[in-house]
Amino acid sequence: MKRKLAVLIPAYNEEKVLPNTLACLVKQVPYSDVYVISDQSTDATEEIARSFNVNVLRNKIRSGKTLGIENGLKHFKIFARYEYVMILDADTYPCDNFFNYIFEKFKKNKNVACVCGQVLTQDEANIFVYYRSLAYFVWQNLFKNILSHFNAISIAPGTATVYKTSVLMKIRLDPKIFIEDFDMTYQVHRKKLGRILYAYEAKVVTQDPDNLRDYIKQLTRWQIGQYQTMMKHKVPSKLKGLDISVVALILVDMLHIFLILIIIPAVIAYYKFFGTINLLDPLFLSIFLDMWIFIGMGIMHFLTTRSFAVLLLSPFLWLLQYLNIYTTIKALYLTFFAEVYGAWTSPSRRIMRA
Repeated sequence: MKRKLAVLIPAYNEEKVLPNTLACLVKQVPYSDVYVISDQSTDATEEIARSFNVNVLRNKIRSGKTLGIENGLKHFKIFARYEYVMILDADTYPCDNFFNYIFEKFKKNKNVACVCGQVLTQDEANIFVYYRSLAYFVWQNLFKNILSHFNAISIAPGTATVYKTSVLMKIRLDPKIFIEDFDMTYQVHRKKLGRILYAYEAKVVTQDPDNLRDYIKQLTRWQIGQYQTMMKHKVPSKLKGLDISVVALILVDMLHIFLILIIIPAVIAYYKFFGTINLLDPLFLSIFLDMWIFIGMGIMHFLTTRSFAVLLLSPFLWLLQYLNIYTTIKALYLTFFAEVYGAWTSPSRRIMRA
């Protein structure tokens, strides 16, 4: 008889975050069902994992995250031994009752391939972390519930998603794709493996970059992964929920980029050479509208999370969108004009506590 759930944790030099992740995880999952796949770690990652009495596999050579996951699935015979599997990042821990909420969705809905929970960022006094917290809030609270209803979720974040093993065994992990989450999600849609549901109450906490270098590096990697996956699965090529949701979100991003990159400089140039600022001018109003939409999101975030810092800094967080423009352009260039592969890379880690 199969066991219920296996949790795989691919890891490379994660000694700062792994203790907290395992301490939180084993409160909900038996030690024997947790599997750490070390990608030739050179720090205390493997010793820490063994101290928690979980299963440990050391890759024979540096393989990267995707191949490391494949190694773990095969070595521990996960498909033959378990009904469900989760691939958890080493810097992410599940909150209380995470798996209860996830399995409620599986129980109440038929033809479900996987269920994803809500991702929260570790609460730290840092502008990059605050920005990511607001981005997670807007995406998961305003859009993801709607997309779940129409089976149009375009990204089931691996670190917050539980798959049926019968579904995951039909998904081919591609080491050439920068972000395996996108590719796995698109395959569920394209192969018609079942519905992807969102469980808002099921929450995990992750550690996001707290410095400019790691923030740009991570965001660029995510965007490259999205473009790679779109090309691989020819999105949009069909009138399906996935295609419609991806195109709609990209159009919104492009319009936003056009506003920030074209309209705002045009307004500044116009008033510099042709006259004084008129607060009622449509072009000038568009700047304030965009800023106030952002501040409005900060207010919604505050009312939900009581995070006053995000609300207070929302006008300054708005300026970080210029970084998003830079990484978008960079990712487009690297995807279409350079040769990139899904090599293992992680932001610098900080000691993490629940």
